[in-house]
Amino acid sequence: MIYYLPLERLDKRYTNSMHDLLMRGFNKWFDGNVTVVGGQDLGGEIRVGSFLDSDGTNYWKFAQLQEICKLFRNNEIKDNDIFFVSDLWFPGLESIKYMAMFHNITVKIVGFFHAGSWTETDFVRELEPWAANLERGWFDMIDEVYLGSEFIKSEIVEKTRARYFRRLIVTGLPFDYDYVKSFSNPVKEDLVIFTGRLVDEKQPWVFDNLKVRGTKIKTMEQNLKKEDYYRLLGKAKVIFSSALQENFGYGPIEGITLGCMPVMPNRLAYKEQYPEGYRYQTAKQAEEMINNFLRNYKDVSFLTERHKNNVDNIMKEISKFV
Repeated sequence: MIYYLPLERLDKRYTNSMHDLLMRGFNKWFDGNVTVVGGQDLGGEIRVGSFLDSDGTNYWKFAQLQEICKLFRNNEIKDNDIFFVSDLWFPGLESIKYMAMFHNITVKIVGFFHAGSWTETDFVRELEPWAANLERGWFDMIDEVYLGSEFIKSEIVEKTRARYFRRLIVTGLPFDYDYVKSFSNPVKEDLVIFTGRLVDEKQPWVFDNLKVRGTKIKTMEQNLKKEDYYRLLGKAKVIFSSALQENFGYGPIEGITLGCMPVMPNRLAYKEQYPEGYRYQTAKQAEEMINNFLRNYKDVSFLTERHKNNVDNIMKEISKFV
């Protein structure tokens, strides 16, 4: 049995899509032989924190752990069962291995790491004085980690221990290429889009200061429903990032799938995802690239076709333990 621990479902994040895609993968690969261990919601909005609500995500995860305790108590967890965790940065995760030991069974723990204290420019970097050893303990007990890019893999190896290298598998993160592509629009406008969160690590002020022709739009200021967000990307010619931290980059991947030409900084996961001609070193160079792409637009959505198979990549890895 696979016990699947999803992230809380938030409209303004990618957790809804991730959950739906993973469930589709479980049903395809394992005939639905999966039990979803849900948590408890604390409001469904981000009040304290950035990527997730700090209070809400802990409340959700601790509720998941309580459900798992009940499953162990009722002897429903069996030898060689698998726990798939959508976010392995999960306080208390070690209790699963602890209970398995006392029940005299072996269980596997696999899932995603999205970021951690090893990430130099992530806002959680300041947790390193106490979190680094905690993370190493998790790596010691986790059987496989699925990652969005080679970039995050290299950071983990450099900042933790090289011995984890074989446990770190670059699969890409779940992405619904065909659904996003369905919002494509052949009619393009001189729109330049910034999809990043309005936080320091995404540097929205760099976008604000760009001197380019056309109209600049920051989607996080628009309060758009997901479908309207995709329709906006479908009309745009260019998508821009100035991120200091990016391990996968859903926003640019969505934009490019919908026909936006990327203008990405020459760093982070972008270096392995996009050719040199779509990466800039300076803001001046970014301005020149944007103006050129607005004048000489072409569809380069083929750059994101590689993500069509990300869910199958993940399921193939899990199947090794079934």
